[in-house]
Amino acid sequence: MWFCSEFVSDAFAKAGHPLTLAQPGWISPSDLLHMREGDVANFKPETQLQYIGHLKLGIYIKTSRLVGLN
Repeated sequence: MWFCSEFVSDAFAKAGHPLTLAQPGWISPSDLLHMREGDVANFKPETQLQYIGHLKLGIYIKTSRLVGLN
């Protein structure tokens, strides 16, 4: 079972582009948030993340209807 931020951190590490050298299980969603450029991170980021925008809420509603979840 993965926690979302643990999964993201491990996926980047396995792809050869670690976000941080900390163990993936130690990384919380807020840790990933604070790895943005110009922010203060709890773990030293190997790469500064760049915020490019929110996902659109409507896409989840439309997708759930397409796959019959509503």
